[in-house]
Amino acid sequence: MSGLMHYGYSVNSLSCVGLSTAGLQESCREQKPEFIIVTQAHLVSKIDSLGIPLIFDLFAHRLMEAQFEEKTTNTVMELVVALRASCMVLVSNRRQRWSWQGVLSLLGAQHTPPALVVVPLSAQISEPRQAPQELRLIGGGMWWPWQNPWPSLERALDFLDQRDEGEILWYGVGNPQLKHPRLHYMGRVSHHAFRRALLSASAAFDWMEANIEREFAVAFRHMDYLGCGLPVLTGSYSPLQDCIDGGGWIDDDIEAVLEQLLSEPSRLEIASQAAYDCAKNLSVESTTLSLHTWLSSPETIVWRVDNPILHTTTLWERSKQEHAQLEVMNANNQKLKADIEKKNTELEQLRSLVAQQQGSIDRLSTAVSDVVSYRKEALQILGGEIEKNHRTAQEIGAENAILRADITKKTAELEAMDQLRARLENDIQALRVQLEKKRGLWPR
Repeated sequence: MSGLMHYGYSVNSLSCVGLSTAGLQESCREQKPEFIIVTQAHLVSKIDSLGIPLIFDLFAHRLMEAQFEEKTTNTVMELVVALRASCMVLVSNRRQRWSWQGVLSLLGAQHTPPALVVVPLSAQISEPRQAPQELRLIGGGMWWPWQNPWPSLERALDFLDQRDEGEILWYGVGNPQLKHPRLHYMGRVSHHAFRRALLSASAAFDWMEANIEREFAVAFRHMDYLGCGLPVLTGSYSPLQDCIDGGGWIDDDIEAVLEQLLSEPSRLEIASQAAYDCAKNLSVESTTLSLHTWLSSPETIVWRVDNPILHTTTLWERSKQEHAQLEVMNANNQKLKADIEKKNTELEQLRSLVAQQQGSIDRLSTAVSDVVSYRKEALQILGGEIEKNHRTAQEIGAENAILRADITKKTAELEAMDQLRARLENDIQALRVQLEKKRGLWPR
């Protein structure tokens, strides 16, 4: 990106993370680019319909990486679709160019004009390094099935133990199964911190297990090694032998190389200077020049239309679309099954609840019947009591009338007796008066 900007191009980086196909297409339209450089094969089919020329950047050899993956066929077919949709293909080294030329020929590329542009990875020159007194090797990177350093590390550690000197710093992903007092796992750090660590190392440890992918791989960390003046130690399989030009050791004999470094440490300084010189030739200006030249006068790939491989690709694309639809249908089917199971569970719960409520209703019905029966019995009893009380009240009323009449009679009789008593009292009083008078006439 910085190389293109150096030549005056306006470059925008677009991430597809979290974007749907429609969202990715809309983002591309908003940028209004003259070209789109794509680094992931599976993205090509999503933006090919935009009609914007696509440049496919194959800085990593995905076809060789696919040999270590379970879904090799999908990766290969995605690459075929991406290559056929591209107006130009970029690779990072000459070995990749030779490899992809054959593939492009099979897909119908005419190679006139050229179908490939070699755009090497660039190196950034750092400040002068401070070499340590004792041998300190440094390495790292992500773990991939095609990138296995552990057997080589074991060999190197065994030799360093024999010489009783030296250490290895490993950045990135470590191996819990490989532990050694001379091996230090530094974990993941920032790019700046990693480059600072490179400046205090003796050489870069890049011996990997040999395989077909390693024969085409040039990594960004290799550019960091060279930019920091760090000699690279790697195997004969590596394409770095085409560019480091004395800035390292290309040799499968790990023990012999380490012996030479420990016995003749001055050779490290010579190799370090060569690494710096190599990095100067890999500046962003020089590595991007080939792409700048093509963009200045673009001649797109000429494809043959009648290519039998395309029929297979078409069938694969159709199969992939149908498989995607089938996955969606299966996912929906699973959701429906889960929903049915949920509904069945809810139905069973409702049935159980209805059964409980039916039992409650039966009990309530029985209770209501009992209450009705009780009310009827109570009404009958109360009716009898009321009738009885009514009759008793009539009898009491009649008796009360008789008693009232008798009381009235008695009252009258009492009043007559009171009058008689009053008369009698008057008569007695009169008799007393007469008697007193007569007592005065009688002699004593």
